[in-house]
Amino acid sequence: MKLISAKLLIGRLVIASLVVSLGLVSPALADCRKAGPISAGLEKLIDEFSQVAPGHSGEATVQDFLVGVSKIPPKAVAALTRRAPAIITAYGPGEGSVAETGTTRLQFSGIFARHKSFFRVPEYIHGHYRVAHGLLTLYYNPGGALALGEPIPLIGIPFFRHINHVEITATRILFFWGTNTHGSPDRCYVAGGD
Repeated sequence: MKLISAKLLIGRLVIASLVVSLGLVSPALADCRKAGPISAGLEKLIDEFSQVAPGHSGEATVQDFLVGVSKIPPKAVAALTRRAPAIITAYGPGEGSVAETGTTRLQFSGIFARHKSFFRVPEYIHGHYRVAHGLLTLYYNPGGALALGEPIPLIGIPFFRHINHVEITATRILFFWGTNTHGSPDRCYVAGGD
C-alpha cells in the first residue's frame, strides 16, 4: 500500500511541475520572463513587416523569427542559413501574408531567456500578419508554425507546443498556444536582463 501511495505522490508532483514549467497556466503580465537584450531584434522584425507597402513584397529570414535564441548547434545554423527567406506580401495597409518554403523540417535546441529550449521549424512556414503602432501580430496556419519545446522535468524529453499566434512589440513577446485565439497569453517574455 505504501508503494502505491509513493507512486501516486510522484505522479502528482510530475504533473504539478509540468503545469508550472510548461506554462499550462496563463501568466499574468507581471510574471513575464526576462529574455535578455532582444529589443533590437524585435524592432528589426517589426520593421521588416511594417515597411512592406500594399501590393508589394518583402523578406525576413527564419533567424529573424528566432530573436534572442543563442547557442544553436552549428549544424542547425547551417541548415537555417540555407533556407530561403520568408516572403512577406502586403494585401492592404499593415496586413498580409507570410510564407517560407524550406527544404526539410528542422529540430534543434538553443538557449532562450536563460533556459534550454527546443525548436521545430516546419517544412513550410505560412500564416498572415497585422502590424500597426509598433505591434506585430503573426497568426500561423495549422502546420505552418514554429513549435517551441521545453524539457519535461525529471525526464528531459522535450514537450512541444504549437504557436497559434504571437504578439510582438519592441519590448515584449506574447505567445498564444494551440487553440488560444484571443484569451490571455500562455507565455510572456520581456526584453531585459542578461
